Amino acid sequence: MNQYDKHIWLNFSTNKIAKELSRLLTDIANQNKLNVSSNLLKSFNQYVHWLQNSKNGKTSKLINSLPKELTTKILTDNHELEKIQFTLGVNYKVSELIPQMDNHIYSHDGAQAPYSNPQNLAPLQFIALNLRSLHNIGSLIRLANGVAVTQVNLCGFSYDLNDKKIAKTALGSEKQVKIEMYSSFNHCVTIQKKNGSKVIALETSQEATILPKVIWQPGTAIAVANERCGFSPQELALVDEIVSIPMWGNKNSLNVIQALSVASYHFRLQLL
Repeated sequence: MNQYDKHIWLNFSTNKIAKELSRLLTDIANQNKLNVSSNLLKSFNQYVHWLQNSKNGKTSKLINSLPKELTTKILTDNHELEKIQFTLGVNYKVSELIPQMDNHIYSHDGAQAPYSNPQNLAPLQFIALNLRSLHNIGSLIRLANGVAVTQVNLCGFSYDLNDKKIAKTALGSEKQVKIEMYSSFNHCVTIQKKNGSKVIALETSQEATILPKVIWQPGTAIAVANERCGFSPQELALVDEIVSIPMWGNKNSLNVIQALSVASYHFRLQLL
């Protein structure tokens, strides 16, 4: 990341500030957390400090939502890191394009879809929490089209569905699938349950039901979470059931989209 002097930094737009801080945070997070580059950490805290008394309302709101000092303790807490990344991401990705209303921040009805449910299949939804890879988002949307998902719910991180990285793997499916965005997983799950859906989280857990033993119900919403962090215990407490996919090799889990593919096809084949 470029190094900026105070004068240049203070003249950046809120969008630019959030983008640069997000990039710097990613660089910090990619370091060994027990041996974090002190220069990167110092730069992040210096940039935030310079803006503490900003007269720009949007910038001031952004800075007040961040920790006054980024510490190694925060860096070792994955979920605290995700919160900071979400705050920065919202400020430079979607919030400039789409006004935020309560916890429900975006809706796309897939109006160009050639069908919504071609064979009157059992209703199925996807929920994705804080996925970091735009290629994974695109692949998830393409999968949703392939298994005739009625709705994709993206929670936490916000995304520009016109991003070329999403389009590269979605291959046009982003125009054919109904997509909702929520700032919070809690709010999304509450809405799903209110509408009668059973929410199932795919996660490696001792409390999980293994996939072959799952009895699927029409109206299920299958949830997956951040590629690195997964779900927190508090988030898992919100769902109706936790499901894991058996692994026979050295790895204990599949890629998030691979796991969702296996589970969604298991759902479809069981409820044909």
